[in-house]
Amino acid sequence: MINPSHGSPFPAKAHCALIEASLFEGEKARQSWQDWSQSTDFETEIDGPAFRLLPLLYHNLLRLGIDDPLMGRLKGIYRQSWSSNHILFLRAGLVIKLLNDNNIPVLVLKGIALTVLTYKNYGVRPMSDIDLLIKKEDVHKALNLLKDNDFTVDRSQSVEYAMRYSNSLSLTGPFKQELDMHWNPIVESNNMASKHDWWSGALPLEVGGQATSTMSRENMLLHTLVHGIRYNPEPPIRWIPDAHMLVKNGIDWKLFVKAAIDLRVGFLVMNGLTFLEKSFRAHIPDVVFEQLKDHGYTLSERLAFKYATSAKSIPPRSWTEKVVSNYFFYIRQTRFVNPIMQVLGFLKYSFFRLRTKSQLVESIHRLYSQLHLHG
Repeated sequence: MINPSHGSPFPAKAHCALIEASLFEGEKARQSWQDWSQSTDFETEIDGPAFRLLPLLYHNLLRLGIDDPLMGRLKGIYRQSWSSNHILFLRAGLVIKLLNDNNIPVLVLKGIALTVLTYKNYGVRPMSDIDLLIKKEDVHKALNLLKDNDFTVDRSQSVEYAMRYSNSLSLTGPFKQELDMHWNPIVESNNMASKHDWWSGALPLEVGGQATSTMSRENMLLHTLVHGIRYNPEPPIRWIPDAHMLVKNGIDWKLFVKAAIDLRVGFLVMNGLTFLEKSFRAHIPDVVFEQLKDHGYTLSERLAFKYATSAKSIPPRSWTEKVVSNYFFYIRQTRFVNPIMQVLGFLKYSFFRLRTKSQLVESIHRLYSQLHLHG
């Protein structure tokens, strides 16, 4: 049973009405717009997640011919998103060209790919960063190339740790542009290279004048669900319109279900799709739920889902919260199913994490000392 709460990826009533008004057709969309606009103070009650849906809301209301005093303000928000996205796409194109020119294959992820292939509109989905997928063997080459072109890696990140236990690194480039460089879209696939190929079925697209590619729609939907269905102090509700639009555009459900089960995210995916169907009328074949329900899920998969969607401090505050957070992060990516092997693997992971963190702290301390001496 899904219980929406603040910070839950399964939104409460007010956000549901906003999403319905942004996605639905006809009278249902009009009624949802009335419900949301009449119960929400536009000046004081628009939180970050709701604000990011306003361009999509404007586009749907305009298409439905709705006349409302707020349409002028919504139009301004939509135009700002359209303008900002065009700038981001041009910057993304430059990064893609740099990598392509140096024989580093790239897949575009998340907002940029969804904008071009799914929404087909540059204004409806605001975004602030560039997400790219490269192959793990190209990571060091790409890092050196990007550093030579004025990108920097956040000092709080250990490249050694990220390469072993994470799936991405965050960089900042010219104009303070954020770039997330992934070698796996989700950490669940870190030890599953033989189980699933994210590059299979890649789709062509153009970004900032550069020819490139993105994942198949099945992989995009899987990525959207696993990335989005996580508790966050700011309710992470944008996964719902993203997933809804992907489903609407057509999915090879046989490929999708196999990938979800192979990557051990079937329980999470099943709950996400159930919510989409029941709350937002997503058309998902019954056979999909039958196949997902028939699969036997381990206790760790069920606990990982419960932890991912439950309220918690982010970042964790107490020592206990940190241990629990680290444990479930490890559980998401381990290939071990046996509980004893999982615990032993977690201890090994924890020692490695502490060692790399210690090295990072020591490096920062040395740098500070050098700056202090020269100051």
